[in-house]
Parts: sequence; structure tokens; C-alpha cells
Amino acid sequence: MKLVSEKFNCAIAKALGMENIDLDFDLIKNKSMDSLAIMSFIAIIDINFGVMLKGHDLQKCSTVKDIYFLIEERLSQREIA
Repeated sequence: MKLVSEKFNCAIAKALGMENIDLDFDLIKNKSMDSLAIMSFIAIIDINFGVMLKGHDLQKCSTVKDIYFLIEERLSQREIA
């Protein structure tokens, strides 16, 4: 199951308090991965995609694209099981 990228972009932008977001947005460089943002990401990803991530999963992500691929990976694992 492929994520609907518009839905993904909207959800991630909301978590960052932005109107829109680019997949190459550097979360580390822009200091966007504080503890509050991580909690927001976890909640928004769970609500929108039914994927429960842990904080340490998100701390490994340096760009929005990394989060996208992490969600895709978890969704595909669920399809296989």
C-alpha cells in the first residue's frame, strides 16, 4: 500500500506547524526534531496512517523523506504479515 503523498505532506507539515513541506526538508538542520515534534509526529502518523512509531525510530530520520520511507516500510511489513 503506497502512501498518498498529499495526505502525508499535509500531516507532516501540520506536525511541524507549517503549511506545506518538501520531502527533502532537513529536520536536523532546521532543528525540527525536538521532543514535542516527535510526539506530534507519532500521534499524527498513528491517526492518519495507522502506524505506531517510537521516538527512537523518528530520531533516526534526518529528512521528511526518511519519515515517509519509514512509514512505507511499516505498512508493507503489515501487508506481508
